[in-house]
Amino acid sequence: MKPKDSLILFIKGFILGIANIIPGVSGGTLAVSLGLYEKILDAIGTLFKNFKNNVKFLTPIILGIVVSILSTSKLVSYALANFKAQTVFLFVGLIFGGTSLLMRKTRGKGSITNFIVFFITFFIVIAISFAKVDIIKISFTNMTILDYILLVVVGFLASSSMVIPGISGSFVLMIFGYYEKIINTISNLTNFKELGSNLLILLPFGIGVLLGIIFMAKLITALIKKYEVKTYFGIMGFVLSSVVILILQIGKFTYNFTNIFTCILAFLWGYLLARAIEKE
Repeated sequence: MKPKDSLILFIKGFILGIANIIPGVSGGTLAVSLGLYEKILDAIGTLFKNFKNNVKFLTPIILGIVVSILSTSKLVSYALANFKAQTVFLFVGLIFGGTSLLMRKTRGKGSITNFIVFFITFFIVIAISFAKVDIIKISFTNMTILDYILLVVVGFLASSSMVIPGISGSFVLMIFGYYEKIINTISNLTNFKELGSNLLILLPFGIGVLLGIIFMAKLITALIKKYEVKTYFGIMGFVLSSVVILILQIGKFTYNFTNIFTCILAFLWGYLLARAIEKE
């Protein structure tokens, strides 16, 4: 792999890392938009069959994600607090800028069954966005074996949703009530005085994340092989519903010239960035 190709993959990974920090932004959707989705699924699903090439492909992406999460978690929190609408429209632009792959996979293949699949996945994401769950309770102050197991479960569920386009892993963490704790723990990794306690939280969570990604990647890969067109119609439903959820997040938006203009600029920037990266 050429250095330029590795750099492009690192940048795409960096964008995926930012996406996974923001509740409501789907890492799976951005992976589709950046032309990585099917390639990542295939690399994970055939990791040991073609180990060397798969590792070469995945390493810059994973590095980009890790560097992004560690370096931008506080910046993203600031952007969401102070420029929420602009940040949302940036990601909406990124999503729309990379939908050409899905368009090619679904164009001219509409049928009643395929559109039913589309609407089912579309409304599943809408329903999840309004869900409230309070069944997994973890005590972070005095953790037991059960708490560590539950952390693995939470990581598994969050990462499984990360793989599915349209469903935000961060939003799933918010539904369970652990988004702020996990993000704060990641942001606090540079505090070496609390490194041990932070790792005791992140390691079982990370194990769950890894297991969830592998499981869901294999499942979706199998679906694409057996029901390719239907699966892509389902993915299209996930992707478009995520745009609706993102826009609904804006809340109280001040309609003045500056805000509208900056939102349009953010959308265009995201759109053009996704188009430019897709061509590479």
